[in-house]
Amino acid sequence: MFVSHTGHQFHVPPVLTDDKSQHWRLMEVALRCPWFVLTVVEHHQAAELSLLRTWCVAWAHDLMQVLEDRQNVQVRALACMRPVNDSSPRAWSATDVYEVWLLTNDDGTFITFHDGSGMEIYKEPAQLKSPLGTTRLLVLQL
Repeated sequence: MFVSHTGHQFHVPPVLTDDKSQHWRLMEVALRCPWFVLTVVEHHQAAELSLLRTWCVAWAHDLMQVLEDRQNVQVRALACMRPVNDSSPRAWSATDVYEVWLLTNDDGTFITFHDGSGMEIYKEPAQLKSPLGTTRLLVLQL
């Protein structure tokens, strides 16, 4: 989903990073499909500090893994980036997400995203119609 090249790598002094990280000054979005920008506060009790971090997340399922395993992070903001398909000169639109729901029925499990008014702004492409007889679990509310 996200692509970068060695020429776009950004050198960060070792004292400011760790040996497991790579830093990039440019990344390409390889597919014109929705993706997410997630901002969290990451708490480090041993160091007695908190870091504000923003992650680009390619898929709804990856986002769900982060949201389900948020022991050391507190979600501050979530935006859904979607390609604009009309004649607008802008290539992408961003919509703030206020709720993330997990829907389950006999056909499987689906994830939906809602804006501040409660309107569904995005659902997984595999979910073409609203599932009937669905159980709903609120995963995130901002």
